[in-house]
Amino acid sequence: MRDLKITFLIFLFVFVNCFQLLAQREYFRDIHKAYELDSVKKVKITSRFGSFHVVNDCVDSVRFDVRLSINSQSEEVAEKLLDLIEVQWDSIVPEVGAHTVIDPLFRPKEGFSIDFRIAVPADCELDFELGFADIFIDSLQAPGKFILEHGSFEGKYLEFPEDNPGVFDLAYSKVRLNDFSKARVNANFSKVFAGTGNELQIEGSYSGWNLDSVQNINGISANDGFRLQWVDDFNVAASRTNFEVRSIGRRLKFTNDYGSCIVNGFSPEFEKLELENKYGDVVINVSKLTDVFYWISTFQSNVLIPERMEIHKDILEGRTIFQSDSKIPGAPVIQINSDYGAVELAF
Repeated sequence: MRDLKITFLIFLFVFVNCFQLLAQREYFRDIHKAYELDSVKKVKITSRFGSFHVVNDCVDSVRFDVRLSINSQSEEVAEKLLDLIEVQWDSIVPEVGAHTVIDPLFRPKEGFSIDFRIAVPADCELDFELGFADIFIDSLQAPGKFILEHGSFEGKYLEFPEDNPGVFDLAYSKVRLNDFSKARVNANFSKVFAGTGNELQIEGSYSGWNLDSVQNINGISANDGFRLQWVDDFNVAASRTNFEVRSIGRRLKFTNDYGSCIVNGFSPEFEKLELENKYGDVVINVSKLTDVFYWISTFQSNVLIPERMEIHKDILEGRTIFQSDSKIPGAPVIQINSDYGAVELAF
């Protein structure tokens, strides 16, 4: 009998909740704003909550299409809640924009959304400062600045000016740069994904970096994790950071402590690998390298080098030195300093 009562109560609870969900509907309010196409040179957005889709299908005007949506069982309640969301416009050309203001009394019981569709030319400068929001950009061929907290960003094609790289200031956010020219990314507790890019300046803290094919990467890092598919020129000063590189182009240089580095391959254009690592492990796959000059300086470190390699061992001023027997002029160089760690040259 007791089991029947429990089953009935569970059924009643599920039935009531399903009925409430079915009784809900979406109520929305649309807002539109337009400016003459040639009069706008910059768009600035400040908002908390929402999604922002920037497209380039404008014909004769820069357009803002905004939809405010509320899920509710009552139209009266929905209208009152919608009244508590205001989009304020900055309409002094050539810089225009919007600022979303949510009244402190806004307390929806169900879901809500603020959706912007912004149609601008690709050469219009963008400046976004957002919290708990998502941005998607089709194409940008102008300066761009994006401050994002608890949100996400995706850009398909981003061609920033050479003297004015794109700026991304992130906290607890996720960014995907599919195809970009030159960008500066400051990431804290965030995830950064990059496809194809020319230059990336980084400053990272407690973040993850997954980079496919970037020509030049430089900057500083702490408590991060890097996975690089291919990089031509890499120069990073790090601490407590782990690196994994599938293939090095010409050069890779970094300093690190309490972290690890794994390099799995090299391109035919490889010139120099220069590592300085403390309290961490270094593993370099050298199976496809020929005519390379090795210079490995260690202190209180374990070193594993295959016997087939023509490398001799010396002691110099308290450090253990492993060095190639000979050097061919112009040959690639692998230079490693390791203290209190481990170094492995793997085949």
